[in-house]
Amino acid sequence: MLIWTHVAVGYLLISLGSRYWLGEKPSSPPTFAVALGTLFPDLVDKPLALATSSIPGRSLTHSVFTTASVLVLVWMWGRDHPTRRIVAIAGGVGYLSHLGGDVVDYFVLDHGTLRFLLWPVLSPESHIQTVSDLLQLLNPTPYVAVQTVITVLAVALWMRDGMPGVSVVRSHLSQRRSL
Repeated sequence: MLIWTHVAVGYLLISLGSRYWLGEKPSSPPTFAVALGTLFPDLVDKPLALATSSIPGRSLTHSVFTTASVLVLVWMWGRDHPTRRIVAIAGGVGYLSHLGGDVVDYFVLDHGTLRFLLWPVLSPESHIQTVSDLLQLLNPTPYVAVQTVITVLAVALWMRDGMPGVSVVRSHLSQRRSL
């Protein structure tokens, strides 16, 4: 799955979940948390894979063992405080949706096996070994078209939700400029 589609799916889940369980649009902290959760596995594993040929592109943070450990730590951080709990849940939703998206890739694109979920017990083959391999994912295909539609829908919903996170970034940037 394309990296921005991971973020889009995470945002769709957190926005719809926030409306269902909290009766409101998501605020900035859970929006940042879901984005970080969706990006985390690739931000760790892809650079590792590009830096060394011995580690596949889906390994350490794509493994259910690491996922379970991270989710337990995040839950422990957020469980006793209502605001942090929502952020922790959003980050966990993002992380799990990333793995779900990669499982969808397996079925749609036939990218190796699902062995990456059990790394290091099972060693998966790497479908991303070079920057060129990453760029190949952008070839126009029906699957990329579906991901584009999902991304456009998520961006439209994010805009309808008032673009949570933008005001925080603007405020931070204006404070840094005034220093």
